[in-house]
Amino acid sequence: MVRLAEKSMTELQRDVLLYINCNDSNASLHTYSWYVRELSKKMGIPESTAKWTLNGLRECMLIESGTAAMRGVPLRLTYPGLLVAEEISKNCKRISKDLRVKPRLTRPIPTNSIMDER
Repeated sequence: MVRLAEKSMTELQRDVLLYINCNDSNASLHTYSWYVRELSKKMGIPESTAKWTLNGLRECMLIESGTAAMRGVPLRLTYPGLLVAEEISKNCKRISKDLRVKPRLTRPIPTNSIMDER
């Protein structure tokens, strides 16, 4: 199961799963919407991308969270999600110390050509 999840997940889904695993505690009461805002801010991705990523993890039953009908339920890893996150973190040698807080830019930031000419 772990191998299947590792092969079918995108890099962003892996990063999000590991982020949740590293920031999750038994006392954590962070909701789905809190994680959407947090992931958007920390990873430099749009909130819609964070939602798609979390929805994909929820569909794979790697996370549990509230729904529109059941608001306020904390987001947490399921047991399979915990197993997958632990296996990925063991196998992932390139993970930085400050876990996945790198910005994800799809294109280079343009420079102001007027300022460059001066």
